[in-house]
Amino acid sequence: MTNIVTILLLFCVSMAMGACTKQPDKNPELSDPIYSDISSHLGTANSEVGRLEKELESAKKELEAAKPQTGELRVYRNQYFDALRGLEAAKQKALYLELRLKSRKSYARESYRKAFERGESWPNPGELKDYKTHQRLTGGPREWGDALRARLPASAAKPKEKKQEGGGH
Repeated sequence: MTNIVTILLLFCVSMAMGACTKQPDKNPELSDPIYSDISSHLGTANSEVGRLEKELESAKKELEAAKPQTGELRVYRNQYFDALRGLEAAKQKALYLELRLKSRKSYARESYRKAFERGESWPNPGELKDYKTHQRLTGGPREWGDALRARLPASAAKPKEKKQEGGGH
């Protein structure tokens, strides 16, 4: 009986010792917030591709049913080609995000391995901050609006008047 108790005690101690040693994460990208964000954007892009494929099919049916010489043909043709351009753009975005996700996965694994070896925390919070800033700047408005003009100093907000030279008639 004492042999069984000793074996059980040794087994429990060895399990406890094994649980205390820190093991590297096999899938560190799953705890990377940047990877998760890109993955969610990819899911959105793929659903957009599906929606646009249905829209293109609908536009194609309308184009085929359009009556010639009534103006419908031109309108439906424009709708079809607009839908086609939108679908191509959505497919390109989805492909870009797919490649970006693969790239981020390999980067996350490599940076996690290096941080684990050095005993540093991972993921780097500064990297997440930079990513969010980049996302905010690239996703923001690209045209000057009244709200942005209001922030400018008065000298920059108003266009300069041209001085008339000579006898301006």
